[in-house]
Amino acid sequence: MEVWTARCLGMHDKPVVGLDPWGDFGLLRQQVDHWQQQGFVRDEAIAELAWTTEVAQALDLIADKLAAAVRQPPSRGGIEA
Repeated sequence: MEVWTARCLGMHDKPVVGLDPWGDFGLLRQQVDHWQQQGFVRDEAIAELAWTTEVAQALDLIADKLAAAVRQPPSRGGIEA
């Protein structure tokens, strides 16, 4: 969740993929969906997180997100170098 939050805050631009081969994160996924339905998590933030149960698909998702990404440095929250 920390890596996903950092992504949403613009602290990095790396893809975030949850690999859940045994379904251990099912309840967490339900909670995130609930947060979205209640308005605590924006649709844009949900779009930053991908889930899969297969290693090969996780790697494909990462490759696809990297290929689609516009190469820009992450936002520094208004802090200039």
